[in-house]
Amino acid sequence: MSDARSYNYKVFLMMGDVFALVLAFATAAWLRYHLDPFGWFSSAPAPWGPMAQALPIVAVIWIATLRFNGLYSLAHGPIDELIRLGRAVIITFVLLGGAAFLYRDFSYSRAVAILMMPLLFMGTIFLRMVARFFWHQVLRLTPAAGEGLILGAGPVARHLAATMTTPRSDYQVTGIITPNENETPVGAELAGVPVVGTRADVEKLLRSGRYRALLVAEGSLDHDAHLAVAESCLKFGVQYHAVPDVFELMLDRVQVNMVGGLPLLGLKSSNLTGVNFLLKRIFDLVLSSTLLLLASPVLLATAIGIKLSSKGPVFYSQERLGLHGRPFKLIKFRSMHQASDDSRVREYAAKWIRGDEAACKDESGEKVYKPSQESRVFPFGAFIRKYSIDELPQLMNVFKGDMSVIGPRPPVPYEAEVYREWHRRRFEALPGITGLWQVSGRNKLTFDEQARLDIDYIDNWSFDLDLRIAFKTVGEVLAGNGR
Repeated sequence: MSDARSYNYKVFLMMGDVFALVLAFATAAWLRYHLDPFGWFSSAPAPWGPMAQALPIVAVIWIATLRFNGLYSLAHGPIDELIRLGRAVIITFVLLGGAAFLYRDFSYSRAVAILMMPLLFMGTIFLRMVARFFWHQVLRLTPAAGEGLILGAGPVARHLAATMTTPRSDYQVTGIITPNENETPVGAELAGVPVVGTRADVEKLLRSGRYRALLVAEGSLDHDAHLAVAESCLKFGVQYHAVPDVFELMLDRVQVNMVGGLPLLGLKSSNLTGVNFLLKRIFDLVLSSTLLLLASPVLLATAIGIKLSSKGPVFYSQERLGLHGRPFKLIKFRSMHQASDDSRVREYAAKWIRGDEAACKDESGEKVYKPSQESRVFPFGAFIRKYSIDELPQLMNVFKGDMSVIGPRPPVPYEAEVYREWHRRRFEALPGITGLWQVSGRNKLTFDEQARLDIDYIDNWSFDLDLRIAFKTVGEVLAGNGR
């Protein structure tokens, strides 16, 4: 199942879980306050208002507990799911009991809570069965996400072609690309799918915009050929998948989907989308506004120091590229003299990004991130650069939504001009003031190493990772490792 369908399926399950909670709550309250066939409970008016107010909080705790117990993973069998569900129900009511104990103003019925537990367990099981049934009907009736191509002509490619012509396939395979010209001729069919070209035709076929995915099922392709195909897919926005060798399954930066019993190797997509993007944006707004307020004395003192140290404006703005390559104005405290020639920096950046190691070393032969600019920096500017104080105004960029506190560093346009296709994955997230590579070697990494760390951050983002980067950044700043 593709990422998109997997996400939609999980949302569908989540809706069913919320409905099961509401249904269990209403049934338990009805049994307690209205039915009571055995006269077990004292008569009292049903407190529908207070209970309804508490229901959204209960729903959040319920969904969070289900997720914590792995009940939105697709890898569990029926028995394992039942055990996890039972544990989630118990944990939810233990948490609710603790919350009710601490919040004394809220009065709740213990009978309703006790009745809800078995009702919620059974209701969730039933509604998840119903949700799965309807989801399978949706898959059966919903057309594939788009047309796909298979690169390969062997038995694996034939099996994949036969599998991915079913209605439940993520992509409808409508063409096969043979690896060599002397294979099956164009116009012939393999497993009922027409041959539309050879490997030399990959770019032309992808450029047509007709295809949404390319699946490589040819073991004879070498590493360079795989890389060329993957870069073509990135260039034209086509999903790339491959049937991996056994050893390739050890890679930690790929995702594996099963189609027709075969493992398909795919490129990970950004983890900073949807709800994750929204949560990170809320975190950025709160943190940036708080830090701007707390750092206001430092900002004022720095502005005065710059004015007394050098002629010119306090702030320096520069065009950078952010999310999806959109330009924005990055704001920093000025730390260099005005009218400084940046031609040497431009030339160095191009060589550094292309991987020219000989051109990226200082006089002592040490690898460097950027050429020395000591002659351009005035003394107070060197101080604020050493402790990264010059970066503080970027909190305004974060507040505006151009940047995030943590993320890939935003490049200047002339750097992006020499990017390879895979480098552009850095644009899949809001750029940050600090990031993973800044605390993983800072100025001692090659550009490719920095880009891989940025992409690793995008693919594996979590609040835990952000917190670790934030704490490491504080350590780097206090140690004076800013430049």
